[in-house]
Parts: sequence; structure tokens; C-alpha cells
Amino acid sequence: MKLNNTKFHFFTILIIALFFITNSADSQIKFTSKKFKPSVITVELLFNYSQPLPSMYGQVKDFFDFSTYGVKTGFGGQINVKLAANKKGTIRPYGTIGYSLFLGNDNSTAYIGPNTISTAYPLANNQKFETAPGTSKIYMHIFNAGLGFGYDFVNKTRWTPFLGFEGNLNIIFGTYRQTPNITPPNSPKGEVTFTIKQAARFGFGFNSGITFRVHKLIGFNFNAKYKFANLLGINSHRISEENKMELLDKSDPSIHSSLTKSRTIQYFEFGLGISFHIGRK
Repeated sequence: MKLNNTKFHFFTILIIALFFITNSADSQIKFTSKKFKPSVITVELLFNYSQPLPSMYGQVKDFFDFSTYGVKTGFGGQINVKLAANKKGTIRPYGTIGYSLFLGNDNSTAYIGPNTISTAYPLANNQKFETAPGTSKIYMHIFNAGLGFGYDFVNKTRWTPFLGFEGNLNIIFGTYRQTPNITPPNSPKGEVTFTIKQAARFGFGFNSGITFRVHKLIGFNFNAKYKFANLLGINSHRISEENKMELLDKSDPSIHSSLTKSRTIQYFEFGLGISFHIGRK
């Protein structure tokens, strides 16, 4: 199942709108005449809502078909530290660290019928696990750290729109949990957890948003990012560890005939929080 078109278009339009806001800030934003001097260092603490894009978004079934990662929503947080590199405070290199947790569930099916992986994953000879009635959940974790370059549209108000671009190292791992209603003889009963092993991937992000200074030291911040988490370093191979899975993001039909396309991890990240402004230019 692909991301609902209306929902996808809404988020796309929102991102585009933010870019237009930044380009017309001087003429559009006139809420107050009070102006604070740009800070030398800005620290942003944000809570995020993360929306996976179609290559990542889907049903749990899609995860086992190797088409998407079977998640539908996410949340997390980020910390950005920006340094003013010029007198006007417009050019701002920055460092960022963040975390996102993506979730997916199925209340009708357990996708590993034996309730254990005892041989290999993916199964040999293009086989797939038989399913069973039950419930299943996917949790995908992404820790990221990166460096970026930003531009602040400093103007005569307390509102400062900004744009940015960043490169990220992403540590990606997860768990799949299921509870079959019926299991074969000699199989584990009840809930079993399967591990999606940790993988390092390199990606990038586009960043836009706006800061509102309520005090010379404190402000509120809205941030929207497009993230591509696995542009470089993708890999797929079969493993033979009990109840373990690989990320399997690179196309490789020699492992399984269904793994015909590389799976990209792309999402929008919307952050809202507080900014702290240290020093003055």
C-alpha cells in the first residue's frame, strides 16, 4: 500500500511553501518592529513528527515482500548547533544530531508462521515464510549525526527564516515483533522478537524553517527537513543467525527473486521546539 496521495501532496506543498516564505520574508513578515541582533551561536532543541515517503511507507506485508519497510508514522527529536560565520549572521554552518522511531503494525497476521528464524534470512531458493493469524509490529530506529551549511534571512523583525543543506551518517536498526494465534508443534509460543541488525548508511537532508525570538536569549523554532537516509553504503546479504534479519536495502535477486529493487529510506521531518541564542554579532 502506497502513501495516500492527498497526504503526500499535503506534505510536499508544505515544504515548498516554507521555501517561498524564506524568499519573501522581508516583504511578508512584519509582525513587530522589535529586532534582536543575530547570535553568535544558536542551539535548537526540537521534537519531531516524521512522515515516511512511499519508498519506506507501507504495510507490514511489504516489509516481507522487500518492497518497503512497512512503517506508517514516526516521531523523535533533534539538536542543531549553528555558528554565525559572518558579521551579519546570515551564513551559518551547523552540526546536527537526531533520532527517529518509525512504527508499523498489522492486527491480523503474523508473517513468520514458525515463530522463529532457525535457518537463514531471507530463506533460500526464493522461499517465503508461511503466515499465521496473529498480530505483528515493526519498529525502525534511525540515529543520525551530520554537518550542514545554512543561510539565515536576517530582517528587521523577530522572525528569521532559514534554509540549509546537511550530510548525515545514519545508524539504522530495528525490531519486528509478532504474536501468532497458532504455532506449529515444537515452535515458540506467544510473542517473539526478531532483530533487524544495525547498519550504517550515509545520506543528506534539505532543511527550511523559521525562528521567532521572544527574548534576546530564547526563541521558538519550526523546522522542516527532507531526509534521504541511505543514499550511500546500501548492502544486502543472507545471514544465518537465529531470529536475526538484515536491512536488505540493495537490490540483489541472487539472494531472493523478490529483491529486485533497492529500498530507499526517505522521509519528511517536522520539528517544533525552543532555540537558545548565545552571544551577539
